[in-house]
Amino acid sequence: LGGVSNSFNTPGAEKHCIFLDSLDSANLFHHKLMDALLQLNETQDQLGIGIVGAGATGVELAAELHHVIESVREYGYQNISKDHLDINLIEASPKILPQLPEQVSTRAQTVLSKLGVKLHLGVQVKEVTKEGFVTATGETIKANIKVWAAGVKGPKVFENFTQLPVTPRNQIDVDDCMRVKGINDIYALGDCAQLILPSGKPVPPRAQAAAQMADRLYANICLKMKQQPEKPFVYKDYGSLVSLSRFSAVGNLMGSLRSGDFFVEGHIARLMYISLYQRHLASLYGWFSASVYRIAQKLLRWQRPKLKLH
Repeated sequence: LGGVSNSFNTPGAEKHCIFLDSLDSANLFHHKLMDALLQLNETQDQLGIGIVGAGATGVELAAELHHVIESVREYGYQNISKDHLDINLIEASPKILPQLPEQVSTRAQTVLSKLGVKLHLGVQVKEVTKEGFVTATGETIKANIKVWAAGVKGPKVFENFTQLPVTPRNQIDVDDCMRVKGINDIYALGDCAQLILPSGKPVPPRAQAAAQMADRLYANICLKMKQQPEKPFVYKDYGSLVSLSRFSAVGNLMGSLRSGDFFVEGHIARLMYISLYQRHLASLYGWFSASVYRIAQKLLRWQRPKLKLH
């Protein structure tokens, strides 16, 4: 079931913002963007795009939008330049990528600034209107297209599960073995569940955490079938990589080549980012199918357009 973005009951957010939680919402964003770019090519006005949440999703989207502007010029949109695009990234924390190390956040912030992305840090959105985002200070950050990429909560369907322990963030409350609290034979994991670590903090809503939980749960089910006690989940942070458009990435890796963690960026980080995606495909379909898919995608790049215009 996964998780969805959390609007924190901000007035107007559900009505005016696009939440990138599904294929339908991603397609909606794509169509709105292409329609706006078509109009922009004729009027040469200003296109404002506002993104709430400077986590990995918000940062990657802001960087990729810059690449889109460069790509559309190859398809007859000659009147559009990056100067016509006004990208605003809004984050309540004092830095972008607040869950990642300071060095990663600082480098990503530098790259986004060079791309022309306007950063609004330490800014809380109190209301969303047709014109844009109203902040706690009363300022309105104007945006034609508004995206909400902040926070994580459980899916709406959990509101109907009255017999399950659901947290204020609409996630299922589980113990350290991922058992639903109060029910022995039902398990929940990933973004739809809340598991509190010994540190007192919940497992972070990240792909590597969900993958580790899946591995532990599989092992526990095998133990249970053998009448052996289950083992508690232990989360290990292996670092994170964030894509900064087509040719670059930034991140940190932990506990791999040496003790502690180290910083990576540029083409090397981008290659690591792609390899992690390949590993994810392999975990779903197997290495052979994933490799065939990757090769096919490479070959089709010569035939397919760089940008989907419809």
